[in-house]
Amino acid sequence: MILPADLDALHGRRAARWIRESTKAQEDRYGPDAQREHQGRAIERHGLIDTGLVWQVAHSGRTVDQTAEWAEMLAHAGRGYNVLVVAYVSRFARNVEALARTIRQLHAAGTAVYFCDERLLSSDEQHWDWYMREAVEAESYSRRLSRRVREGYESKWRRHRDPGGWAPLGFRREPEPPRRLIIDPGTIGLAVNLFERYATGTVSMADLAAETGVHEDAIREILCHPIYNGWVRRRGEVDRPAPWRSNPPVSDELCERVAQVRAAKVRGGGPHRWERVDILSGLLYCTCGRYVRRDGSGRGRNGRRWHQRYHPDPCARWGSVHDARSGSTPSQSRLSSEGLTSASQPLFRSSRPYPQPCRSRMT
Repeated sequence: MILPADLDALHGRRAARWIRESTKAQEDRYGPDAQREHQGRAIERHGLIDTGLVWQVAHSGRTVDQTAEWAEMLAHAGRGYNVLVVAYVSRFARNVEALARTIRQLHAAGTAVYFCDERLLSSDEQHWDWYMREAVEAESYSRRLSRRVREGYESKWRRHRDPGGWAPLGFRREPEPPRRLIIDPGTIGLAVNLFERYATGTVSMADLAAETGVHEDAIREILCHPIYNGWVRRRGEVDRPAPWRSNPPVSDELCERVAQVRAAKVRGGGPHRWERVDILSGLLYCTCGRYVRRDGSGRGRNGRRWHQRYHPDPCARWGSVHDARSGSTPSQSRLSSEGLTSASQPLFRSSRPYPQPCRSRMT
């Protein structure tokens, strides 16, 4: 289909809508409604046919072109719609390169983009300067804002040991500057209860989500967050003790127990790394008959890679036949139901087949 040369040529063409907010919290508020109103008025004003196709996403405008919604929108161009209606240029994307590339792809598919608030049409040569200028300003604003937020967080971290950002469940910010993070007596009990219930090992995160109404992803973040144990964390920095470290909501013992339960439920994941082959994987057993699991890997000071191992349900025999520091005590474990030979003992010891020492806090 020939692209519309101006706004008068939009009449009778099929329209789809693109709605974007930066975060999920904004998506749940008033932002999308305002965009829908702009789009509805534009469709009526120009006599477009509303196909009902809508792509709504909560994602940063700088990387929105990497989302599944963006790819699906491109896939339907020219087949499901001929005009993509967007409320503002900044709601389409805050990435000049991605915006220009995508518009070229849409044009190749016989589809134009209409920006409602500015009343700009991507296929109108007279509008090109305007919407590209808007795109540059949108990305420039995003970069300035990101830089200022980052500087503000860094300053708060240096001065107050505060990681910045949203307060997690059980915490709130002081009403007056510098608005430091403090414990919220009204909600901290719910967060502690999540730790206590999960530490029993009888419930899953999905069970806790059903019981409490807290989303499963949020529960996962809470159980991994060191702030409940009295530590504040910032990416790229060393963890620092929080003001409540001397009396944290979650004790070291409870924190360690939750970490153990989580480790026992790990099922692995991620791409296979061929340079990290564990030759004993799936072959190592305790004398009690239980399979000994692998719990991550690392590289020692001598550059040799090792694999940590732990017993999913420790028994007295497992602890009695291993020297947790050197692994030099003869092992009574068996490999594929066969005893280890003297030639394989050094390899067995180098892989550190003994329980991982307890840590005082989560990492």
